Amino acid sequence: MNWKLARELCQRGFRDATSVRGLGLANQNVKDGALIKGLAEHHEPCLLVAWDNKMYRNHRQELDHFALTLAVIDKYADRGGLNEEEYYRDVIHREVHRMAAQLLSSIYIYSRGPRREIKPGVRP
Repeated sequence: MNWKLARELCQRGFRDATSVRGLGLANQNVKDGALIKGLAEHHEPCLLVAWDNKMYRNHRQELDHFALTLAVIDKYADRGGLNEEEYYRDVIHREVHRMAAQLLSSIYIYSRGPRREIKPGVRP
């Protein structure tokens, strides 16, 4: 997530919130698979918040293997007139408490509407 947003979440009490930049990976052009592996090996348990609707499809094997918890912000959902940045920030600020309470290795898609769980082996 955006490093500024991570800082705001820390100020709201979510002290472990960080970004790829905060982990020192921003300038290394880290691919998703390597990021998942690195998070699992060095920062687990953790929750990865992604702005990539294909993340859980393209990297399902890695997510399952490492039992990584994933929250996807649905970039194709109705934004209610908000631009991309406003929408992303709005959804995270609204739902961060639910994201933080996700069961380990669960995958949910969040938007301004109800969240949707992605069950193991299911490809919506």
